[in-house]
Amino acid sequence: MMRYDEIHFPMDESNLSKEIREFIQTFIPSLGALEVLLLLFNNPDHAWTPDSIAMKLRSNMLMVNDFLAFFKSKGVVTEHGGSYSFNQDQHDFNLRLKELSGAFYERPVSVLNEIYRIPNKPGSKIQVFADAFKIKKEK
Repeated sequence: MMRYDEIHFPMDESNLSKEIREFIQTFIPSLGALEVLLLLFNNPDHAWTPDSIAMKLRSNMLMVNDFLAFFKSKGVVTEHGGSYSFNQDQHDFNLRLKELSGAFYERPVSVLNEIYRIPNKPGSKIQVFADAFKIKKEK
């Protein structure tokens, strides 16, 4: 019988295509954002108010407003009189989001790992923040 500490659990980055990983890093800042976007995507003919989205997802209204503003700035949702709907005119984006939706249904842990993966690249926002706390030697 194999012991637990002998089992190798590989990183599951390879479970997602490079295109999906890049899509997540560009358009999906959090799980909440993904939920809002998928709600709009799966109901393309429905106009949602921020309040109706927050109630449907049992989410925080301020976060929903932030996500909607972010997606509007990216051109993936449209606003009409305080209601939001998914912009169906972006064919490539829609295909990628459909692929992400399927991956999230089949491999939610892989998608969540990618959403919350911290890029450790010089110049990344998180790296700049972390570097601010480094103790520097006085000369």
